[in-house]
Amino acid sequence: FQNYIDHCFSPQIRYFSILRSMNEFGIFQKFIKHSLYFNIFGGCNNATEEKRWCGHCPRCLYNYIMLYPLVSHDKLEHIFGGDLLDDQRLLPSFTNLVTSGSSSPFDFIGAREEIIYSLQLACGQAGGKYPILLQYFRDYLNNPNQQYNITNFYNPTHHIPQEYLDLILKS
Repeated sequence: FQNYIDHCFSPQIRYFSILRSMNEFGIFQKFIKHSLYFNIFGGCNNATEEKRWCGHCPRCLYNYIMLYPLVSHDKLEHIFGGDLLDDQRLLPSFTNLVTSGSSSPFDFIGAREEIIYSLQLACGQAGGKYPILLQYFRDYLNNPNQQYNITNFYNPTHHIPQEYLDLILKS
């Protein structure tokens, strides 16, 4: 897109996304440092003014999974209105997320590898007591021989100006 802007408009116009250099897990890792926003962020397609997360859709479940190993469970339950990994009704969505990484191209759900990585981290932290869906992952979907380490992901194709990139890499 930057090439298009350079060619058709002006090379003086810079188009970039700070998030483009990171994967979803990296974005979540940066987000958790700003707990001030925990009660106001949202991303559910079924959200209302009173409730930012419906707690029943793949998008809610995805965000819950990605935050699960990073944020205390009390905070997560407060944000999402309950323990989504302990809700049997979400098993079809959960299985779809783990096996394909998405339920719809419009759900804006991250890569399957990131979901599995987050669940594997969660299993390691659970201490033997697993919510229903995490237990299901552990028993039926997890391949312990398949390990993903996506924490140091960096996408060099981002067009971020160096002064902003320096700030991102420091945080």
